[in-house]
Amino acid sequence: MELKAGLSGPLIPGVLFGGLNAATWNNDGFYDNSYTGNDTGGAEGSGVSGDLLWNITDAFTARVRAEYTNDEFSQSPYSAVAPTETVMVPASALGTVISPAVTSVLAVRSIPDGDDLQVTNWANPRTGGDYPGADREVARATLTLDYDFGPVALKSLTHVDNAFDDDTVKSTFGNTYNSGIRVVPFPPPFTFVLPLNQTPIKPDERSYGVRVGYRFGG
Repeated sequence: MELKAGLSGPLIPGVLFGGLNAATWNNDGFYDNSYTGNDTGGAEGSGVSGDLLWNITDAFTARVRAEYTNDEFSQSPYSAVAPTETVMVPASALGTVISPAVTSVLAVRSIPDGDDLQVTNWANPRTGGDYPGADREVARATLTLDYDFGPVALKSLTHVDNAFDDDTVKSTFGNTYNSGIRVVPFPPPFTFVLPLNQTPIKPDERSYGVRVGYRFGG
């Protein structure tokens, strides 16, 4: 769902003009998390902006624009492909690349179509539901001054913004097996083995503070 509205027109005919725009959106996502049964990959947010154009003189104009947006994103959908067969480790690899104690590995010979995969994002053990995604807030304002002196035109640009980003970073995903290794399929006879990453989930919060920029040129 997405809704938009806008209004603009003269406040003082020929001198001062204004505009106001607003929007809101909501998308539940196109995937179901098989671990929680909840929708995933969705987003929602809202925003508002306003403009003022002031014709100070015939040669001097000023335009002010301000806007604010607040977006929320759920976790992105991930899926793990379960191994389909056991593959013997080549003798030449034992003792050099792989421990001699490992004589076979679980392998994936083919990757199924994306429509056939289940989303396997881990559930939050504290709540039983999905982990939160990301929350982003951005506020900015600009001031544009135009000077027209006939053969010479000058423009002044001033920009101020403030942004905040709060993420829950999920660096791994659930799967239906636990072999201690992840096998990446390569054309035979190559098999590429990686450790199964169990990196914990961690929050990532960033506040960019107030930033000011200014340019002047002709």
